[in-house]
Amino acid sequence: MQGGGAAAGDFQFLELIAFAFVGFAVGDQILYWASRGFGTPLIAKLMRRQRTGQVIKRAQTLIDRQGLFAIFLTLTALSPLGPYVGCLSGALKQSWAEFTLSALAGGVVWTICYATLGFAFAGQISQISSLVTGLVGIIVAGAVAVVGAIVLCNGHGRRAKQSKAGRDRV
Repeated sequence: MQGGGAAAGDFQFLELIAFAFVGFAVGDQILYWASRGFGTPLIAKLMRRQRTGQVIKRAQTLIDRQGLFAIFLTLTALSPLGPYVGCLSGALKQSWAEFTLSALAGGVVWTICYATLGFAFAGQISQISSLVTGLVGIIVAGAVAVVGAIVLCNGHGRRAKQSKAGRDRV
């Protein structure tokens, strides 16, 4: 996380926020203008894919319902939809000024929150790493147990059907 570098003393906190924000803003502008020129064919192609098509439909619905606030939301709380909303904004030829104002507002919020979280939790990276490692171990063990139970149940069911079929022939 961005703030981790500041917490370690490698960078100044405000510098990190500024650099992250500039990267965020430049990336949004590149996406918007690229989508404005080439987005329509790209969206049409992506809509043919089942999973991506569903995500694009969700992004379009969000834009239809929330308008410019959708851009702000997808750059903060709903960030997985952000690239799709940015692409749709350009492809739909939304006003550049409105897109930019919404994107910059979302970028400020996201950058400050993300950097602050990184700064706050930087001292606990080893504890967080241990916790995540332990959780992954539990999840893997649970998945192995579930798969093992399914295999055992399927094998038992097959043997029971074979046994019954053998008795029916006699």
